[in-house]
Amino acid sequence: MTRLGLMIRAKTLFLNLVFTVKRAITIFFLILSFLGLQAQVEKRNEDVKLYYRGSNSYGLTLHTQGWGISYKKQVHLSYKLKRIYNFEFQNLKHPKQEKVVNNFFDDSKGYYFGKINSLSHLRIGIGQQHAFASKEIRKGVQLAWVYGLGLNLGLMKPSYIEYFVDPTEAEVVRYDPSIHSPGLIRGRAGFFKGMNEIDLVPGIYGKFGLNFEYSPYDEKLKSMEVGVAVDWFYKEVPLMYDTYNKQYWITLYLMLEIGKKIE
Repeated sequence: MTRLGLMIRAKTLFLNLVFTVKRAITIFFLILSFLGLQAQVEKRNEDVKLYYRGSNSYGLTLHTQGWGISYKKQVHLSYKLKRIYNFEFQNLKHPKQEKVVNNFFDDSKGYYFGKINSLSHLRIGIGQQHAFASKEIRKGVQLAWVYGLGLNLGLMKPSYIEYFVDPTEAEVVRYDPSIHSPGLIRGRAGFFKGMNEIDLVPGIYGKFGLNFEYSPYDEKLKSMEVGVAVDWFYKEVPLMYDTYNKQYWITLYLMLEIGKKIE
């Protein structure tokens, strides 16, 4: 190889070495920057974990068999793990209930044909929330698994209707589809009628869901939760006349929550 060729080859090797060293230095500093950012994020997360002891929140739930309201108290065990104390009040409807109106009367009100009882229930339970995707920026979203179980107190209230016992006078009576003709029913009675006849039906419940926390402020709590719940009662709950009645409900739910964190 000629002297000129050797010089060209040496220059090429030198330039390649310089390029490789510069690229290695760039990658090294990028790694240091990334690690520094991660350290800042972890420090911020730890600050949040230590600064807030828990939270209180209120929620509105829509589910496949009704709706409900809730109160939730959370205790921060760590940045990613929270213990939940849950209180919910919901109603449950029979899948076959259908609202009808007797068009024979001008002042008719809707009622549920064949519905002999209504069912609401109070859940009191404990659970956990475990984050698997942290909210690392102020406008980010934290994703967490949520699960819980507890006691269920069913409140079964009898149905009352306004029924024409003669052509001119309607009375409020307890609904019995076996003796009350649909053509003589003006509609449902007042909501509070039958409150003094509520029957308690205890049971248990369990739920599992996915929680999305998205508040742009650290001290505030806004979240959406979707999941599945099972409500079981110790006996069959008679809601509808002359059809099957259930002892348990499996529902899909969507819950929206707002609240505030506790220092």
